[in-house]
Amino acid sequence: MRQFLLVGSIAVAVASLWAQPTQAATDRVALVIGNSAYENAPQLANPSNDASDMARALRKIGFDVVEGQNLNKRDMEHKIREFGHKLDKAGLALFFY
Repeated sequence: MRQFLLVGSIAVAVASLWAQPTQAATDRVALVIGNSAYENAPQLANPSNDASDMARALRKIGFDVVEGQNLNKRDMEHKIREFGHKLDKAGLALFFY
């Protein structure tokens, strides 16, 4: 029963995102980061692909997306600051890493 409620809650949340694609992009902001290439670890196959897919889907439903892939520390901090500036005007914010 708990799993059913969790799945139902997630479905309702996702449906509410798709139900209002006419909101201005500045009302919804997202920071999407996909790091597949790390300096001291093997290359990961999916994070960059997943981040690209997520950013595309979020843009389709009206999000203003700050996107970054394979970022070093300095570039990640820059994207986080860029996202932070947009939060002041946002009614909804999402972070995907």
